[in-house]
Amino acid sequence: MQGIVEALLFAAGDEGISMQQLTNVLDITNIEATNIIEELKDQYNDESRGLQIIEVGGVFQMVTKKEHSNYLQLTTKGAFRNNKEGDQGPDNGFYTQEELKEI
Repeated sequence: MQGIVEALLFAAGDEGISMQQLTNVLDITNIEATNIIEELKDQYNDESRGLQIIEVGGVFQMVTKKEHSNYLQLTTKGAFRNNKEGDQGPDNGFYTQEELKEI
């Protein structure tokens, strides 16, 4: 059941999913849904995970952890090289950390 909830959270994106939606879709009680969400939260709270589950206004969302925000910002700077010739270079088309510092 955790895998289904995880998939629902992922698919819901920024809109998230409410407890009522979870209980309706999965045909489970609020207690069962709460237990699944809490178990997933505990698993995602592990230091090695890049995501976490939060609740905002009664809606659950799967979001990236704040400590990874610097890396996410790199994508807005165009971390991927736009090479029209097709030669992506040794880093498969991605800028290195050193190159990104100069942008």
